[in-house]
Amino acid sequence: MVFAGSVFTHISEMEEAWLLELRRVTRPGGVLYVTVHDELFVARLNAAAPDSPLGRILGRHAATLQELGRTADVISIGRGSKDAQVFHARDALVRRWSQHLDVVDVLDEDFYHQTAVVLRKRTGLG
Repeated sequence: MVFAGSVFTHISEMEEAWLLELRRVTRPGGVLYVTVHDELFVARLNAAAPDSPLGRILGRHAATLQELGRTADVISIGRGSKDAQVFHARDALVRRWSQHLDVVDVLDEDFYHQTAVVLRKRTGLG
């Protein structure tokens, strides 16, 4: 099992390459547990912790984040910096990642307020 909790929430460059590397090191049939910021995360954090450091970032970028899942599949705030925050439109993410791995489940608020995506490496892949 590969666990990537709160990793893809900060990868603002070459996300697909990172996912492919995780696929490469996972045995066929192996499971990956990866957390992301998606539309539900944004809504829940805005409601639960608007005064938290990340909640304040969400507030400053509210207009941009409203486009998530509408006109934007990925929004990166602070792109390229060590403090980047990356947000994914859930449906688009599942479509992209399912090209490389089987999506077993998507779990709301499973890792703090983050959404977890459970993936399985297809058998027959080296």
